Amino acid sequence: MNKKIIVTAIIFIVIFVALFIIFQGNIRNKLFKPDLQLDNITVEVIQPHTNHNLSTAELIKAKELFDKNNISEDFNKDLWIYDLKGNDNDGHVIKALQLYNGLTIFYSDLYYHFRKDGLIRYLVGDVAHVDIDSLEPKISPEEAVIKIKRKYKLELNDFSAELGFRDKYLSQGKDIQEYQLVWMITRNNKNNGGEDSADSPFLKLGGSLDETIVDAMTGKIIYYFDGIYD
Repeated sequence: MNKKIIVTAIIFIVIFVALFIIFQGNIRNKLFKPDLQLDNITVEVIQPHTNHNLSTAELIKAKELFDKNNISEDFNKDLWIYDLKGNDNDGHVIKALQLYNGLTIFYSDLYYHFRKDGLIRYLVGDVAHVDIDSLEPKISPEEAVIKIKRKYKLELNDFSAELGFRDKYLSQGKDIQEYQLVWMITRNNKNNGGEDSADSPFLKLGGSLDETIVDAMTGKIIYYFDGIYD
């Protein structure tokens, strides 16, 4: 009698485990139903910078200044130049973001200050030395967005994403560099309405309301900014 009960119990447990494995996704959704609607997410992937944000005349001047000072950074490979200020009477300042294999190195701005004679006065910013084996992300931009939405309870569904690099020790005051392949996720402001609408005073100032950095290999959220300074 005891053997029959034991055998029946074992069979019941085996059936229960098998059913749980088969339907675990549905069971999980029933027991742990997420608070957010994750359907209808759209992610616009931003392509790497291909053209400098300068006029033809400004680009010629920037190249002239770089050549005069034997600056080794290659315009089309290592830098994306987004601003040139000044004139021949007062000197110039060139502002650029660094690139690696065509991808942006986030927060890597360099400021080249030139005297009026065209010779460089000084450089503000650290030259990046990236050493990464793989440039293929394991986390898709959609997966990164879902992680962000779940953690920060975002109701938005329209986002922009750019693949690039971030120094692990950024803003830590350490004299070392270690770069990670990351997704920079920002709100796609044109479709989200409310504060993100075209009439938003924040957008009129040219700002992005938030940005999040997600490790493209592990999915870990490294940095999140909600657009509000404390």
